[in-house]
Amino acid sequence: MKPVTAAKRRLASSMSPGQRRRLSELMLELVLRAVSKSGVEGRALVTADDRMGPMAQRFGFTLLKEKRPRGFSRAVLLALQSPLARHYEDVLILPGDLPLLRAEEIDRALALRRSARAPVLSPSLRLDGTNLLLAAQDELPPLHYERDSFLGHMEELRRRGSRFIVYYDLRLALDIDTMGDLELARRLFPRSEFARRARLKAIA
Repeated sequence: MKPVTAAKRRLASSMSPGQRRRLSELMLELVLRAVSKSGVEGRALVTADDRMGPMAQRFGFTLLKEKRPRGFSRAVLLALQSPLARHYEDVLILPGDLPLLRAEEIDRALALRRSARAPVLSPSLRLDGTNLLLAAQDELPPLHYERDSFLGHMEELRRRGSRFIVYYDLRLALDIDTMGDLELARRLFPRSEFARRARLKAIA
């Protein structure tokens, strides 16, 4: 999770800094809650934002503090090098801006992983990002989160000759980067907790 003061800069022309901060905090809270209700055991939140500590603790996450934000791929590597990661064979990687994500989507990915024993990937709506990556630590491909990560991760796995599963779910695919994404989330899921709380917080 980027520091909330630096998150969602692409929305700056349409939202105030306060709205963007509230949006980022709400999305992260909903992701942490979904993970906490799922079958995921060890949980870590990687961020350079000191203010995220209480939220991480509330949902049973270990806070892994970056000295400064260095991108998503570096954040994942920090988590993989942590003492927590040594206790687990598999790793589940999620960004903090999936406001429609529920425990159900995570548990489906876990079930796919258990049944197929192959890496599971979920793309973003525009197929340019990886919104979920679930694999054994020694199966993880080189990380491409900063550019066309979904295609990059698939190509890395193909190059190795690895089987993998593409798991598509709209709730997983819809991250919020633009006002169009935000409007789509509200229109498609008007009764979601995200839509309700976004209205209450005067985000949108």
